[in-house]
Amino acid sequence: MDKINKIFNRLFAHFGPLGWWPVTRHNPYPEYLGGPINDKERFEIVIGAILTQNTTWKNVEKALINLNKKNLFNPKKIIDISKEELGEIIRSAGYYNQKSKKLKEISQFIIDNKNLEKLEVSTLREKLLEIKGVGPETGDSIVLYAFNKPTSVVDTYTKRIFSRIGLMDEKRSYEDFKLFQEENFSVEPYKLQELHALLVEHAKEFCTKNNPDCMMCPLYELCDKNY
Repeated sequence: MDKINKIFNRLFAHFGPLGWWPVTRHNPYPEYLGGPINDKERFEIVIGAILTQNTTWKNVEKALINLNKKNLFNPKKIIDISKEELGEIIRSAGYYNQKSKKLKEISQFIIDNKNLEKLEVSTLREKLLEIKGVGPETGDSIVLYAFNKPTSVVDTYTKRIFSRIGLMDEKRSYEDFKLFQEENFSVEPYKLQELHALLVEHAKEFCTKNNPDCMMCPLYELCDKNY
């Protein structure tokens, strides 16, 4: 636990609070501010978690802004709009035909399952993973950010940083990384949200896949692999 805490503390000192998940409660597009305050914002985060698959967040932001302009942050409205029209609205996120279908499926799921926020973490996660197109990373993102419940989100950035620092072999499974993180770090949703955001930012700025900037890295002294 000590090493993950040191990673968190150093990255937090370097980057500051990232918040990371934008919501359209203000204009211009703001930072995520500690959890959705209503169903509209929760649904926006759910949509964002789907749209971010295989694309950059900048492309997702464009799609979310378009959806907000059309007042489509409502599962029933997503169901009612045609798949073709929805696809055009989210085109910037890529794979728009497939993603429009996924959005309709998760919208129907939300309509059919009331009071999801009252479910235990494991039950909510299990239900989400039953939806076609929702894998572990997407499901955990929804649980953590949309429902503000404690779970760890693992991605390629998490695996890269943890393996280079010497915590785990990068070839270990998603569930192995998730369990390790949950056993060795805080269970507070806010801290889990920040940790994930900080790891993403660090991997993009310093711990890149090729030619990482180790000499300027805030985790230099903790790292086993100084390239």
